Amino acid sequence: MRGNRKLIISIAVLVLLAVMSIAAPLIAPLDPVETQMSLRNELPSAAHWLGTDSLGRDVASRVIYGGRGALSISFAATLISMVVGVFFGSVAGWFGKWADAGVQVLMSIFQGLPGLSIAIAIVGVLGASNLSIFIAMVLTGWSGVSRLVRSQVRSYKDRQFVDAARLYLPGSFYLVSRHVLPLAFPTLVVLAMNRMGRMILTISSLSFIGVGLQPPTPDWGVMVQDARQYFGVQPYALIAPALMMLLAAFFAIRLGEILRDRWDVYQNDEMQVGR
Repeated sequence: MRGNRKLIISIAVLVLLAVMSIAAPLIAPLDPVETQMSLRNELPSAAHWLGTDSLGRDVASRVIYGGRGALSISFAATLISMVVGVFFGSVAGWFGKWADAGVQVLMSIFQGLPGLSIAIAIVGVLGASNLSIFIAMVLTGWSGVSRLVRSQVRSYKDRQFVDAARLYLPGSFYLVSRHVLPLAFPTLVVLAMNRMGRMILTISSLSFIGVGLQPPTPDWGVMVQDARQYFGVQPYALIAPALMMLLAAFFAIRLGEILRDRWDVYQNDEMQVGR
C-alpha cells in the first residue's frame, strides 16, 4: 500500500509538471518575457504571486513556462537515446565478433569522457539551441543504454526458449524484438526514468553556465543564473525555479527507483553511474 502511494505521488508530480508546461499559455497569469523596469525585484504580491525578477518580469509566469525546454528536450532525448542504445546494444550482443568489437569501441569513446564536458563541447560547436542540446543529450546518453542492452541480449540469446524459436527459422530481428528485448523491458524503463531525471539537471546546468537555452527564454536554469546575484533582495526568483528543477529531476529518478524495486530489476553499474 505504501509502495502504491509513493508510485502514485511520483507519477502525479511528473504529470502535473508536464501539464503545467504544456498548458503554460493558458495557466500563466502574465507574459513571461514582458519587462517592467519600474517593478524590479518586487516581493510576492496579489499581482505577482512570486514577485518579479531583476527586469520586472513575473516570476510565477516564468516558472510555469520554465519547464518547457528542459522537460521536452529531456523526454525526446531520453526516447531517442534509448532507441539508439537498444539498436547498437542488440547488434553487439546478438551478432558478437566484429559487430560487438566495433560497438564496444564506440561505447568506450563516449563513456570515457565526462558527459557534461561532451555536452558543453557539442553545444559550443553547434550553437546554443534546442536542437543542439537535444543532439548533445542523445550523444552522451546512448552508450550506457547500449552497454546494458548488450549484456541483456548476450545473457538471453542462448536460452532454450530462443533455441526453440530458431526452429521456425525466423530472422534475427524477429528473435531479438519478440523474444529477447521484451525480457529487458522493465530494466529499460527504469534506466529511462533515471536518464531523464539526470538529463533535466544537465540541461538546466547548461543553461545556468550560459551554453544552454538563452535569455530571455523562460527556463529554470536561466532563471537561477539571472537571480543568483539578487538573492538577498528577491530570493523567490531563485528558489522557485531551483525547486521546480529539483522536483522534476527527483521524482523522475524516484519513479525509476520505485519501478526497479517493484519489478525487482537488478541495479547494475550503468544505473548507478547514470551515463
